[in-house]
Amino acid sequence: MTDQLHNSRADRADHAMDQRLRTHAGQWRANLPEPGRDLDSAKTNPSQAPVPDKILPGQRHSMFPLMAAAAVLIAVIISIAVINWPGHTTAIPPARQPSGQPSDNPTGRQPGILTGVVVMTGGPHGTPNTKVTSGTVRAMRNDGHTQTAEINKNATYTLTPPPGNYHIRAKSPQWNGGTSFGCQHDAIVHIRPSQTTTATIQCQRR
Repeated sequence: MTDQLHNSRADRADHAMDQRLRTHAGQWRANLPEPGRDLDSAKTNPSQAPVPDKILPGQRHSMFPLMAAAAVLIAVIISIAVINWPGHTTAIPPARQPSGQPSDNPTGRQPGILTGVVVMTGGPHGTPNTKVTSGTVRAMRNDGHTQTAEINKNATYTLTPPPGNYHIRAKSPQWNGGTSFGCQHDAIVHIRPSQTTTATIQCQRR
């Protein structure tokens, strides 16, 4: 009788323990996330996405190309902004003289200004000078450099030759049919940088 009572109590204790284990197991399963639930939650709510505690060495190296590309992009954006900034100017180098071709202004100095009038002179005593209102003026430097300009209706001309010494001549249909540069200034003209020089050209009547 005593043994049966002891066995009955043991069975009841085992049954109670089994019930408690089943209850705890059910609660543990209920707290488990559903498959795919964390992934969907991370997509819809990025703030709930799992964040790693630290970046592993392999992950750090894989980020270097992205960081370098971002730095290059930032540098390009800054350069474009500086170029387009109001008041910014970009220096343009002067054009180079083609190789083998002599420069008209080898010293690089500013050209001068040559201006004057073209008149018809001479003839019988008392004949007044008259204006030459058409034709071409030629300024030829000692080294052969030449610059020309047209005579306007006021009998004036203007040239901007490089500095140097020039012989000034002109031709016009009003003198000898305009076939040669027979009209001239009576002296060599010295052109200085950024200065104005005046020279009168005379066409002698025959």
